[in-house]
Amino acid sequence: MILYNGTTGSLARYFAEAAAKTDSPVIALRSRLEDFDHFRSELEQLNGETAKLIHFAAKVSVPWCESHAEEARKTNVADTFETSRIFIETCRKKKIQPKILYVSSAHLYAKNDGAIHETDPVLPRSVYATTKLEAENALKSLAKATDTDLRIARVF
Repeated sequence: MILYNGTTGSLARYFAEAAAKTDSPVIALRSRLEDFDHFRSELEQLNGETAKLIHFAAKVSVPWCESHAEEARKTNVADTFETSRIFIETCRKKKIQPKILYVSSAHLYAKNDGAIHETDPVLPRSVYATTKLEAENALKSLAKATDTDLRIARVF
């Protein structure tokens, strides 16, 4: 079972089109990232041996994040972390193996005139990029503490 959030964003729309062509059960989550109670109710449908959560949801507009830094940090770091924590906790209670794919950003990388590679240094140049890196680090700690499979994709 695959669940994903951020359904109104462009990446999630592309994902939905691709997911519709597979045989896997894919569920678009409707709860807002900060609406933990609604998220918990959506997780009641979890079943099977493994559940995967794909995190597309985020405050993305760089200009908006620059002028609303604390709100961007709350959504992109704190709410993302808490959503992941709730997902892991719910899966464990249901004896389901949780897996998380966090969709991050190539905005994290230092300015580069050539091709960017995964091994290049990170040097966020905006509030948006900083929050994505903070979320990556928070989720890595959570995954390590809970022995959860976490993958991070830095989208270009």
